[in-house]
Amino acid sequence: QPAVSQADRDAARQAALDGISAYNRQDYATALERLQRAEALFHAPVHMRYIALSLERQNSNREALEVWRRLSQETLDASAPPVFRDAVEEARRAVPRLEATFGRVAIDLANAGSDATVQVNGESVALSDLAAARLVSPGPQRVVARRPGFREVTRELTVAAGATERVSITFEPEVTAPPPPPTAPAPRFETRRVTSPLRTVGLITAGTGVAPREVGRGAALPVGAGLLQAVKLALGHHAGDGAHHGHRDAGARGDE
Repeated sequence: QPAVSQADRDAARQAALDGISAYNRQDYATALERLQRAEALFHAPVHMRYIALSLERQNSNREALEVWRRLSQETLDASAPPVFRDAVEEARRAVPRLEATFGRVAIDLANAGSDATVQVNGESVALSDLAAARLVSPGPQRVVARRPGFREVTRELTVAAGATERVSITFEPEVTAPPPPPTAPAPRFETRRVTSPLRTVGLITAGTGVAPREVGRGAALPVGAGLLQAVKLALGHHAGDGAHHGHRDAGARGDE
């Protein structure tokens, strides 16, 4: 690692001691903060050991696993103190122990294309990482795959601790619905005033003793047999008047 000043070494040592003291008091949040500060100033395997342990105690197993993995890959020279070696050996045992508490999901994505996106439980996954089994917390899982011009694909599954589930996804083209038919224009209605033929019939009744009635004036016309009788009366009355006048004219000529 790069050269570190003595002041930074001293500050890192004090922060690490404070962090280990907090860890022993079961104040894991303070321990994590102090040990991360110490590691930022000066790298030491013992810092990483307590960082991973503090994360585990706070149920942050995924983050703890990543720290243990980095520590397990550490290469130490012969001059490394025993406490550093012990930390690396502990990390190599911790990795499989923690991995067993997770499930795994692997995704096979057909016809993906570079514009496809995949999320596992809301977290984006790079297309290059899909084939590798991804660690997930045991329980329900939700995989969502999207690609422009294709239907969204959702897969829901349950993964047990220590188990690996494989999900196969194939995109299907999105079907575009045809446009709706044009809307027919609304019908137009015109209002016209039409004189009823019954109005004339009503006027024929004049002089027959039947009062004339007009449509739309509030009085109903005779209907059916009543209307026919009114017409007959009107016509008969006019015919009778003509015959009466004829007899009078003949009598007058006889007198002459």
